[in-house]
Amino acid sequence: TQDFNIDEAFGSDSNSMSSLRLRDYEIGSFLGEGGFGQVVAARNKHHSKYPVALKVFSKEMLISQEEKEISESKNPDMRTSIMVQLKREIDIQSGLDHPNIVRCFGHFHNVTNIFLILEYCPGVNLRLRLLQSFGKGLPEKEVAKYVSDVSRALLYCHERNVMHRDIKTENLLLDAKGNVKLADFGFAVELGDYLQYTLCGTIEYMAPEIIDRSGYAEGAELWAMGILVFELLTGSEPFTGDGLSEIRKK
Repeated sequence: TQDFNIDEAFGSDSNSMSSLRLRDYEIGSFLGEGGFGQVVAARNKHHSKYPVALKVFSKEMLISQEEKEISESKNPDMRTSIMVQLKREIDIQSGLDHPNIVRCFGHFHNVTNIFLILEYCPGVNLRLRLLQSFGKGLPEKEVAKYVSDVSRALLYCHERNVMHRDIKTENLLLDAKGNVKLADFGFAVELGDYLQYTLCGTIEYMAPEIIDRSGYAEGAELWAMGILVFELLTGSEPFTGDGLSEIRKK
């Protein structure tokens, strides 16, 4: 990390909105939390005052995790820097424009944090929508609508050689009209002419070729879609267990 200038890295590309500052925003309700920060609702004080979501990454936590991964990595040359991964998330999501994908309008940063400016979705995610069904699953007509929305988003991504790699109910948000928006591109990657071997995503949704590291491409997301359909209809994933090894075996 001594060779990586985080301020230069996140302040020099075309998606950086270097003139923006945190003080330009009115901060609203807390929306969610991730490994390196949180997501809050906000409005720009000076422009349209259109609501957005700010995804906040703590620089301190990012650097700490970077150092931890370097120290624990058995083969540092084969690992992806967490800083590179975040840059990739910003670049990929900023380049996507589809009604079923959460837009990323840009980013800015200050001394302590990096901020992604995202489309605001006022509805719940599909995990919370499932909880409202008390474990019984959702009506088939409703599930069909959600699956159709996610399918369109994934088709758009795959046509652009982008793989999301973390399809799950928590990453599927509902907008004000009840449409699904695919969110959180933290594991997303641009596919080339070669297979992927990185073990990433959520274990309950991982295709066998991801788990056994035999090489995978966008077809693995069809497996994740199958898991999603099963979960939405029944209220639970088809492969569950007390730990990762039990789920992996199933």
